Amino acid sequence: MNSYCAVLDLFWFRSKLKQTEMECEYLKRWFGSLTEQNHRLHREVEELRAMNVGPPTVTSASSLTMCPRCERVTTAASPSLAIPSQKTLPPQES
Repeated sequence: MNSYCAVLDLFWFRSKLKQTEMECEYLKRWFGSLTEQNHRLHREVEELRAMNVGPPTVTSASSLTMCPRCERVTTAASPSLAIPSQKTLPPQES
């Protein structure tokens, strides 16, 4: 009986060791891919910083025009890119 239990214990330990080794290899590959991705992202951040991109430009209100017919706000430079504005109704007289 003792030899049977010893064989089962040895089988269980070997199976557990094999599973642990496989998990270790998987985690090593995963760590490698994450490290590679991290390096790539760091390079992208450095490239973006090197471009020295300033804050986005804001269009001043004086360069916006409103079409009286369709009531769309457009910039003076690009009338085809119309941005719909909210219609305001004039106050009704009682």
